[in-house]
Amino acid sequence: AFNGSSDVTIAGNTIGLNESGNAGIGNGVHGIDVLGSDVTIQNNVISANGQNGVHVETSTGVIEGNAIGTNALATAAIGNGRDGVYTRSPSLTIRNNTIAGQVNGVGVNI
Repeated sequence: AFNGSSDVTIAGNTIGLNESGNAGIGNGVHGIDVLGSDVTIQNNVISANGQNGVHVETSTGVIEGNAIGTNALATAAIGNGRDGVYTRSPSLTIRNNTIAGQVNGVGVNI
């Protein structure tokens, strides 16, 4: 978790999947959790976590090009426990993501 951080970039990671990217080994909380200002989350695979795939409370930022709730190839669902993306930020841009397989939530919860 990044708490009170600014200018955070999280890119190119596999979070919650095994090394092959085809089975979940997620943690019991959020895959990515950012509380602060100005975040960029892009080109990650974020799946099989116990809560939200991405939980963001920031003033600005972008979530783009991620596979959330899928395997590494985005061809099968391996959902997160709650929402794919959860945010309270009206200034956050969310675009061009693949979001699937959420267990007890929705793709994007604003």
